[in-house]
Amino acid sequence: MKIVKGFPQCLETISGKTIWNSGDPLYGIDVPVWKQSAYTADCTEDKECEEYCLNNYNAGFVNGKNGKMCYSYKVINQYH
Repeated sequence: MKIVKGFPQCLETISGKTIWNSGDPLYGIDVPVWKQSAYTADCTEDKECEEYCLNNYNAGFVNGKNGKMCYSYKVINQYH
């Protein structure tokens, strides 16, 4: 693999939060590969909340420390 020249070091390689394989490039353009959307779930029972999230947001339901939430993701699956 050729090294990309003239680009800055990718932010995730600097942060130390992401594990990089030894052959992965460190320089290039930061491109987000997914976007998360979060919505408050207006429901009471877990089963009802699962249906609410799916039907209203095409999302998954999480009953967590931040309350009842619906989470959906848009993932890049093709480059042009």
